[in-house]
Amino acid sequence: MHCEKGNDLNIKKLQRTIFSGLGLQVLKIFVNMFLRVIFIRELGTQILGINSLFTNVITLISITELGMGGAITAYLYKPLAEQKYDEVSILMEIYKRVYRGISLSILLIGGIVAIFIPHFVTGYNGNLNLRLLFLLFVLNSSMSYLTAYRNAIITADRRGYIANLVYNITFVIQSILQYLALVTLQNYVIYLVISIFATLLQNSILNIIAVRDYNQIFVRKLKPSKNDYQSILDYVKPMMLYMLSGVVNNGTDNIIISKFLGVSVVGMYANYVIVVSALQSILQTVFSSMTAFVGREFYVDKNEGERIFRMINFIALWVTFLIAGGLLLFFNSFISWWVGRSMVLSSATVWVIVGNFILIGISQPLIVFREATGSFVHNQFKPVWSTVINIATSLVLVRFFGISGVLFGTIVARITTYFWNDPMVLYQKYFYKPVKQYFMAVIAMFGSFTGYVSIWHFAISPWIPNGRMSLLQLLVCGILYLVTFNIYSFVIFGRTVEVRKIKSLLNKKYQKGCD
Repeated sequence: MHCEKGNDLNIKKLQRTIFSGLGLQVLKIFVNMFLRVIFIRELGTQILGINSLFTNVITLISITELGMGGAITAYLYKPLAEQKYDEVSILMEIYKRVYRGISLSILLIGGIVAIFIPHFVTGYNGNLNLRLLFLLFVLNSSMSYLTAYRNAIITADRRGYIANLVYNITFVIQSILQYLALVTLQNYVIYLVISIFATLLQNSILNIIAVRDYNQIFVRKLKPSKNDYQSILDYVKPMMLYMLSGVVNNGTDNIIISKFLGVSVVGMYANYVIVVSALQSILQTVFSSMTAFVGREFYVDKNEGERIFRMINFIALWVTFLIAGGLLLFFNSFISWWVGRSMVLSSATVWVIVGNFILIGISQPLIVFREATGSFVHNQFKPVWSTVINIATSLVLVRFFGISGVLFGTIVARITTYFWNDPMVLYQKYFYKPVKQYFMAVIAMFGSFTGYVSIWHFAISPWIPNGRMSLLQLLVCGILYLVTFNIYSFVIFGRTVEVRKIKSLLNKKYQKGCD
């Protein structure tokens, strides 16, 4: 069994999980960017748009999962920490039954949606069988749930670095095969079949590891009682609504864009999404890796919760605004160099894309503590309101502002729900302190960010003709921006409690390494 004790060991596991996850995301960034260029060259923008659209539709169909996986994983923290293996075994049996039901549901719902899928694709004039393509997406999603339930125990036991290693290996294999399929066959169907193969390989490897390392749990095969199901359901229901809202908010944009503006616009937007999603994934990897650690620490000493949150939140604000400034200043220049000038969206659209990125980035610590503490039980219908506001606003604004209007609907939904309510619940119900200090920290960092980006923009823009940059200019400006932003921010925030605490932890880490 891998239920080891000791704070140093816990920190090491956390570090391994974070750095292995970062390695995976960095690898994905470069490989996906390379494959995207090959994809556009060999298959075209319309197929790229279809690929993005079908991915979003599958994400919506997969809402039958409704956050069960994340909720049950969070539910595993306590019994694993207390070594209550009978309880863990019962949870895994529930997990198995639920996921097999989800797999079947996706097959059935996906089969029905496939009948109508051509009606969602506007502006496509090729001869590919859209229903067949979509069914391949459905099959891949459905098969991913058959054995995935066993992977959760690896993550819950703070061994996410093992799962990340497997993801890295299978991702590299998938990418190589898909590259060969694109350049030699120019065949989108084979490209999708390779994805299905990679999913099966990934889950098979993780399944073998889970059964081998946690055999003591899986051999028990205890049957859940009605009370077991009910306790899980009571815990999961609030998180289901959060997951549902997240899926709908992120998944409906491409559907609306495709219906009103055409699949080619979806393809152009997809290039921005791949970059932003990669950056969001890095942030989510770092912070979600802390959930199991924070969850266990919170059970042990709740007084430490607010101190840990303030430090994590400060890091999230700093990193989020650092990345956001780079996107505002260089995004379109990068897209122009990467996939061509014809793929560049308007500056207004970039501002809206970056606005969404900021709201998602600064919410990461709140999500970690929401899942670690179970605070999602409060204001359970907030996600529903967020979804309604998002769809309604997007449908209205798309007629006046095009793609910018669709994406701005998501900003409106986040600000009017999650942005103010999540920190309020956390501070009032768990920290028992006024929430204004959270918003003061956000306002301070936002003001600093706005001032610096404005200075940089007016200083550098006269030297860039038509906003275009060569690769060398992008690299030089990017490095200069990173260095100067951090110096500027350190001058402003260097004396804060959070920075002093981070410096203290780094000094201890360095001294310990020297010893």
